[in-house]
Amino acid sequence: MNHKDCGFEIKEVKSSGTFRGTTVMFTQKFSAITSITLTPQSITNNVAHTLIYDLAENPVGFKAYLYNAAGARVKDTMRWSVRGYKGEML
Repeated sequence: MNHKDCGFEIKEVKSSGTFRGTTVMFTQKFSAITSITLTPQSITNNVAHTLIYDLAENPVGFKAYLYNAAGARVKDTMRWSVRGYKGEML
């Protein structure tokens, strides 16, 4: 019987981009996410953002919402940045 050496490699992965809307799909494959950063690009007056991210294995994206100071939902172009890990069999 022959045995092969097996291994698993974990790499840090980063991805970023811009979007206007609600749903962001990652441009990289992730096994786990360690951080997501959102930055509105043009609205500067008292804007808050809400991020919804499903903590599933192998995440593929997230949803983001922007609100003004009165609590009304607004749209803006946002820059996003994601850091995490990708695991691969060797």
